[in-house]
Amino acid sequence: MRLRAVVVFLSLLAAMAAGAELKAPSVNVQAVLRRPAIEADDPATAKIPMTLVVTNASERPLTHLSLAVDPASGFTAIVKPSFPTTLAPFSTFVGSFELAPRQKFEFGKHNVVLTVQYQWDDATTYTSAQSVTTVVEFRRLLEDEAKALPGGTPALFFLLLPLIPALFAYQIVDRLRRGEGLQFPVFESDYLFPACCIGLLVNYVIGTRYLRALVLIVAAAVGAVWPALRWAWESYQRRRWGFRKSDDPQTYLRKALLSPRRHHGASWVTAKAGGEIWSGALLEQPDGHPVLGMRLQVSPVQSGNANEDKSRADRLTVLADATAGTATRKQRSDLYTEVEQGRATVKAHEVVIRNGGQHAEIIVAEELVGFERQKVERKKFVEFVQ
Repeated sequence: MRLRAVVVFLSLLAAMAAGAELKAPSVNVQAVLRRPAIEADDPATAKIPMTLVVTNASERPLTHLSLAVDPASGFTAIVKPSFPTTLAPFSTFVGSFELAPRQKFEFGKHNVVLTVQYQWDDATTYTSAQSVTTVVEFRRLLEDEAKALPGGTPALFFLLLPLIPALFAYQIVDRLRRGEGLQFPVFESDYLFPACCIGLLVNYVIGTRYLRALVLIVAAAVGAVWPALRWAWESYQRRRWGFRKSDDPQTYLRKALLSPRRHHGASWVTAKAGGEIWSGALLEQPDGHPVLGMRLQVSPVQSGNANEDKSRADRLTVLADATAGTATRKQRSDLYTEVEQGRATVKAHEVVIRNGGQHAEIIVAEELVGFERQKVERKKFVEFVQ
């Protein structure tokens, strides 16, 4: 009996010793986000920098270390840590890795489950693992700064954010259009309303589907395009309808009769401008500035057919008389067509008067600084002369 008891006791001791030898090594794992929070336009495109700390608190070396991300967490490791071949006893590994979302996330906090696997030997090779849960927080860009705004919400901040590039781009191009040169943009009430409309429109159209940087770029582009189109249109109007001293009588007639401006030369105006007294037919540039020009006369081109010549003369008489202020758009167009198609000629009839003397140029524009009307007479812009 005593011998049997000793054998049993020794067997128990051997089993306990074997169990102690098979105890798994003590390993501590930590995963830390390298930023307090991830700021992004869209969480789905964010890259999440992480730091991994693995501590081997045992006497056994660890080999074949690897990192796995729980698929249910909705993240994947796009850059994995560079583990050493062997993690020595009582040593620590510190490495970096990056996560990326595998699904669409809302802004806020999300849990990520990470698992570090490793192997260790004790006559037999064993594989063990340690899991750790870390928190990833997504925030909108400038969320903290937005809390100081009225309403205190990032949503309101980003709704109004495109207003800034739209305002500045609009102001820069509009000042160039007005000939004020390149100036540093400032917040001015003249530009606030169009910029606000542009910013809200851009945010509504593309702000919910694209990156914030693209929204700002588009807002700036639209803000610049708006006055640029107006600039191009005004340039076309000046080129098409602007009166120039180099205009010949036929070109001058076309601009005066067919211009969309309301003044067509039916008023002969005496005015003071630039310290001088001027008299001339009142016209208007596309930008609204006054112009004084000469009166014209038309004469029919003889065809050799008496009846046709008389009919042409009667027609020109009616059309010319209408330029005293009652001419319709069609009558003005018909009068110019007669000249354009060679059935009538046009030349100067009464030139501009400058301080009582005749002014040789067809128009006066730049000299009319401080234009003040003194006398207005009704005259036909075009006289018929046989």
